[in-house]
Amino acid sequence: AAAGLAGCRSTEAHRRAADGVAVSTVERLWPEATGREEPFTIERPADLLRERLGLEPAEDASAAPLPEGTTLRLSLEDALRIGAAHSREYQSRKEDVFRAALQWDIERDALRGTVSGTLTATGTEDRTGEETVRGTEYGAEGRAGWLLRSGAELSTRIAVDLVQLLTLDRDRALGLLADASITLPLLRGAGRAVVTEPITQAERNVVYAIQDFDQFRRAYAVRVATEYLGVLERAQLIRNAEENVRRLEAAERRAEQLAAAGRLPEIQLDQVRQDRLRAEDRLSSARQAFERQRDGFTLILGVPSALTLELDPAELDRLEARIGVQLDGAAEEAPALPDLEGAVALAFEHRLDLRKAEGEREDAQRRVAVAENALRSNLALEAGGTAGEARGLGSAGRGDAELDPGRGRYRLRLRLDLPWRKTRERAAYRNSLIAAERAERALVETVDRIRVDVADALRSVRRAEEGYRIQGHAVAIAARRVESTEMFIRAGRAQVRDLLDAQEALVSAQNARVGALVQYRTAWLNLQRELGVLTVSGEGQWHEYAFDGQ
Repeated sequence: AAAGLAGCRSTEAHRRAADGVAVSTVERLWPEATGREEPFTIERPADLLRERLGLEPAEDASAAPLPEGTTLRLSLEDALRIGAAHSREYQSRKEDVFRAALQWDIERDALRGTVSGTLTATGTEDRTGEETVRGTEYGAEGRAGWLLRSGAELSTRIAVDLVQLLTLDRDRALGLLADASITLPLLRGAGRAVVTEPITQAERNVVYAIQDFDQFRRAYAVRVATEYLGVLERAQLIRNAEENVRRLEAAERRAEQLAAAGRLPEIQLDQVRQDRLRAEDRLSSARQAFERQRDGFTLILGVPSALTLELDPAELDRLEARIGVQLDGAAEEAPALPDLEGAVALAFEHRLDLRKAEGEREDAQRRVAVAENALRSNLALEAGGTAGEARGLGSAGRGDAELDPGRGRYRLRLRLDLPWRKTRERAAYRNSLIAAERAERALVETVDRIRVDVADALRSVRRAEEGYRIQGHAVAIAARRVESTEMFIRAGRAQVRDLLDAQEALVSAQNARVGALVQYRTAWLNLQRELGVLTVSGEGQWHEYAFDGQ
């Protein structure tokens, strides 16, 4: 009964045990993978969204419906936290790390030893003889096995039989049997490196999964910021379009007054009306584009689509004020853009995909050694012994068995297998050499790709800086052009078409400036991501790099 109960655990206990092993494994390997410590869990903070909405926590927040017409107000920092907690893709990537840790636990199980037991109860009736023989047999067997890091395999077994005849002399007997064996490989399968290779590779896979997840977090944070600013950009385009419509409506009223006074041809009045209608159509398109992008942002965050997102418009104002100081103000306020060689060196120091490529090259080299070992002959030393006797219905009259090692049976054997062909092993060895060469090429390609990516990111930042300055000047020029054109029209020295063109240029310049602002910000974020220096916490909050070593 005790042996039986030892093998029975609830499903919740098994889940807790698996979670404990996987989480501790990930947290142990996290510093090796990323260079910093971090707690890890795949449990999602279910009440985070309701807390942000100011609602009462629910026992099952994932199933609790949100009130209709709920508006979720988010700053950029809130969006990063909400995305890390609710994004479906984010959760799947975390689960990939967790599953890799579980696979490592499975591989490690081979070296932890196995202990198992069997309990049997059998009722038997034998009618093949002159008399019917009935009886019961009860058995208990315990087994244990170990695979040592040297490659040696140990196994032990002890069995207890209790036999009771229900007919004839009603004899009963107790059987005891124990045996043990050890197999020690001397050539093929021998050695710590060969035996522990599956565990080593499984642990490396956990490290790679952590590195992939950390890189995904950086890319996801940049994506959230880009989409957040993109939604704000769309909102600003709506405001620009609305302002343009108001200016055209005012221009239309003035044109109607001038046309009524005979001072403006009807064709010019129609031009104003046509531009006003075109501006209203663009406003409608801008609103649709805003709603479409906002809905797409909802999917990226993983929040319910019934929510209405309300983003902080002051985020653009703060960003413009900061960037305006950096680019238009004092030079010391501008972030120090590294040169190409310095940026590449920084990327080589921090890029996790480079570490992964280096690790995969080492993995391929280890697998070559394992494949070489598999080409050896199978020479093994086997030893074992058995003591005691089993009992059954046919031997119930022989009395109880004794477990006497001095009267046991022992054996020692040296076995050498000499296969004539090793086609499978030969192919595996050749494939391992090819895989090692491919891993070397992949590492070289990763180095080259990092250099290209970093150079492109630097170009994007420089282009964004220049574009922002140009668009700032373009807005100022377009605004002065509108003012001067209005003055010339009042003086009769310009036509309505000139004013319409000036207003069109102004709204285009305003839209281009806000686009350049967002592009500049995202270019800097992408540069930090390409350099591997943008760090993101488990809660989704980022820490930017100051390019002064901080």
